[in-house]
Amino acid sequence: MVAAPRLLAVVDPGEQAAISGEIAREVDRLERLHRGLDGRVDAATLDELQRDIARMRVNLEQLDDIVAERLTLAAQRQRTTRRVPCSTQHARRDALPSRAGR
Repeated sequence: MVAAPRLLAVVDPGEQAAISGEIAREVDRLERLHRGLDGRVDAATLDELQRDIARMRVNLEQLDDIVAERLTLAAQRQRTTRRVPCSTQHARRDALPSRAGR
């Protein structure tokens, strides 16, 4: 899974989708290679390998979900950070004594 570490470094959903697709294709290829071993390797080994591939697929899907959540949280943090200076300015302005009596 050459692409899996790159998934951790994505900065936007489009990049995540592209790398996730690449990972899914790699796992599909691994499953095809596994099927090609049928009859060439003992059944117990094939079963164990199939379980490992299935676990790897689940783990990679969970990693993809975590990355999606990280991207969502980063976007929320960015929106919130943009609002903070504006809110701070309003709060300071509202806290100033009124100039109306001068």
